[in-house]
Amino acid sequence: MLRWRFDTLVLILALLASLPAQAKVTVSVEGLDKELTAAVRAGLTLQTQSEREMSSRRIERLHELAEQEIETTLQAFGYYRPAIDARLERAPEGWHATYVVALGAPVRIEQLQIDIAGPGAEDPELTSRIGFLPLKLNDGLVHSRYEEAKRALLRAALDLGFLDAELVRHEVRVDLLRYRADIQMTLETGALYRFGEIEVVQDVLGSDLMDRLISIQPGDRLTTNSLIRQHQELRDSGYFSTVEILTLREQARDFAVPVKMRLSPRKPNRYSFGVGYGTDTGARASAGWERRRWDPRGHRSHVGLEISQVKNTASARYSIPLEKPLTDQLIFSTGYQDERTDTALSRKATVGTSRIFGRGDWLETLSLDYQWEDFAVSEQADISRLLIPGVSWTRTTADDPTYASKGSRFTVGLRAADQSLASTASFTQVYASVKLIHSFGRNSRVVLRGDAGQTNVDRITDLPASLRFFAGGDYSVRGYDYQSLGPKDENGEVIGGRRLLV
Repeated sequence: MLRWRFDTLVLILALLASLPAQAKVTVSVEGLDKELTAAVRAGLTLQTQSEREMSSRRIERLHELAEQEIETTLQAFGYYRPAIDARLERAPEGWHATYVVALGAPVRIEQLQIDIAGPGAEDPELTSRIGFLPLKLNDGLVHSRYEEAKRALLRAALDLGFLDAELVRHEVRVDLLRYRADIQMTLETGALYRFGEIEVVQDVLGSDLMDRLISIQPGDRLTTNSLIRQHQELRDSGYFSTVEILTLREQARDFAVPVKMRLSPRKPNRYSFGVGYGTDTGARASAGWERRRWDPRGHRSHVGLEISQVKNTASARYSIPLEKPLTDQLIFSTGYQDERTDTALSRKATVGTSRIFGRGDWLETLSLDYQWEDFAVSEQADISRLLIPGVSWTRTTADDPTYASKGSRFTVGLRAADQSLASTASFTQVYASVKLIHSFGRNSRVVLRGDAGQTNVDRITDLPASLRFFAGGDYSVRGYDYQSLGPKDENGEVIGGRRLLV
């Protein structure tokens, strides 16, 4: 019995001794840039399994495969003749594999033929896209760019309404003797599709306003950009919470595709409340009520109240959408403001109307306001009454309307009053402002602001405090109190100026 146990123990020890030792391997790739190094590492089986313990025999087998794997990876980047120095060495912690790669010259594109056949062969929008494909004569042959070019060409045709488009030919021929590549692609466009009947499912707006909100029309070319723009316009209108646009391709007749839009209304009322603190205003609170629609014509209104240690404001606005509802509006407004700064006291009431037009990328505003103001600046106390016509232009761009990381806003305007037209003073004032936003990474951005103005008036004291130029504060000259900078009178008191440049 003891003899049997001893023989068994000897056999087990012999088997254990015959098992290959387990070890880990580290891999170094040298001679390549960051992109190629990452690609080569991703294609090396020895690298992808380097965290596992493997037998020496398996490590040696994978090392023998490594050169072929590196060559295959580099061919995708156009390098068909790399010189590879591969070494596998014992290391204290296991094994270490080193691959030193000399790329050599890449295979370059000698012939590049991209043809468009079918009804879209003469379409200038489609043919112009060829010049933007990521393939150029004499460029190195990068297979991912070739695949990207195929997708981009087909996507361009689909985006422009050629819904039956397909690549009927696409090939790359590599001549290793001449070390050159020839690329050929042929896109068959098929017929051009257009928008067919448009059905809108919604129950909050009248047909007249709804028709003005629909920018695509039956017979228009069916393009992806048209659908994206229409979707964005309906969301931006403020009337709908969800917008779903369906192209019913299976119901197409004579290459006209019906479109169905399902629109869900936003809640008619929106209430807002806020509290905060600012160095310009001190403690502050705000409340607002927005009525998003009063009737099927899309009329809406907004009432707001802002209270702070420096300025209290109440305002009301009633808006009527016009021919182009997204940009064109007729607005009636009124407001009251009580402001107390270190340089001026002002109580102001206004009532007015404005007409907003879309002018390309700009919004043009024509306004007419009647302003009553009881004010005190330095030793002057007075009451002004002004009928102020004005015009302004504003251009805004932003990558995100809520919190832009890149964008700009430009405003320039002119306003005036004349004593012969229900006013206590005559003046002309031009003003401009700019705001630029640029982001550096996810959590940082730079905001640049600028303001300028010029007033033509007999005496600055003819103007109420709200129409004089002051500077200072968080949004003007930081480090100075809110509206504490400006020309001074003989007593050294700031009274505001005719000109502004900040």
